[in-house]
Amino acid sequence: MTVRNTKKKKHRGLKIAGTLLLVIIAIGVSGFIGLKHYITAEFPEIMDNPKVGKWNNIYPKGALSALGEQWHGNIKIGKENKVLIKFYGGGVSIDDYTEERPNIKGIKDGFYNVANLGGDNLAKRGISGTQSKNPFKDWTVITVPYSTGDFHAGAGAYEYVKEDGTEDVKYHYGYINYTKMLDEALKYIDNDPEALVITGSSAGGFGTALLADDIIGHFPNTENITVAVDSSLLLYDKWHETAENIWHAPQEISDRLTTDNITLDSLVALKENYNERVKILFDCSVRDSLLSKYQGYITNGTYAASRERGDEFQSDLKEMVNDLQEKIPGVGVFIFEGSINKDTHLTQHTISVGSQVFKKFTVDKSIAEWMDDAVNGNVKSYGLNLLDKKY
Repeated sequence: MTVRNTKKKKHRGLKIAGTLLLVIIAIGVSGFIGLKHYITAEFPEIMDNPKVGKWNNIYPKGALSALGEQWHGNIKIGKENKVLIKFYGGGVSIDDYTEERPNIKGIKDGFYNVANLGGDNLAKRGISGTQSKNPFKDWTVITVPYSTGDFHAGAGAYEYVKEDGTEDVKYHYGYINYTKMLDEALKYIDNDPEALVITGSSAGGFGTALLADDIIGHFPNTENITVAVDSSLLLYDKWHETAENIWHAPQEISDRLTTDNITLDSLVALKENYNERVKILFDCSVRDSLLSKYQGYITNGTYAASRERGDEFQSDLKEMVNDLQEKIPGVGVFIFEGSINKDTHLTQHTISVGSQVFKKFTVDKSIAEWMDDAVNGNVKSYGLNLLDKKY
């Protein structure tokens, strides 16, 4: 099967008057928040000598979505010589059943996003935005959109047979896209910044854990490094096989995956490799509504919201936090609730992608402030009492 030819997307010069009219949030069986159609103008393609503070797109040659369409990333040159790299989320594919059900029109309850059209203005929100209260507003920011279903770790095409007997292929190019994007971005920025933050939410948080080691290799002289994973906990005893056989992840990534906890495996390996050079943060809502649903799919093949699912996730999260604290001394953990469903008592999914990253959840501290504290050498944990709260 061949990749369809697609013309590089050029800046459309679109202007949207007034406020943003429509944001369609695609929440599928994947249990992840993903942008299916985020109606907004795209940024211009980057040119020589990009202006400080202005967003641009980078269209790496050979970078593809799962459907074989042109993929692109975003970059903003900052006033400060500091770099923040943010990975987007949007589901995951772990087997042939999920491969056949991406989150596109006509398929109900898709498992992963395959659309990269638009969505650029998401870069202006949350921890990568320029709001006055954002401690990272003047940093250089590289954002890595997600449309490959592989936690940003894939490096190949996966051919499979659909239920109707026809052949299909999906391009799990997450790792290829990220590396091509970073290589291009480094032509415009200093690879010796004073500080480096690597972060992401949901599937982007998994990607953060999986790729942080690789990213750090591109910044060999930077000593102040913070890795912050937002809302990324799923237990699956076939992570290694999935990464190796479906995503075709590089061996150095798949070899780290030795347990059912892909995030823990990756972060423990990262700490072992870099010791005091890297500060590790992990945040999650205590009964994550979408992760708990997806965990149900992994465990018994069903996807539904329930109080029982929340109980199970809360227990898994408590064990995850205990393991992090045992295996990564000095780790920073932030547990929060956010919005709570009145019937199931399930809590919100992700926090760093929107304005709530600046909300003070506990002891007068926001996630953004917690991350900034870590950058400045003050790594702490908050909200751990929620792990034992009865709901």
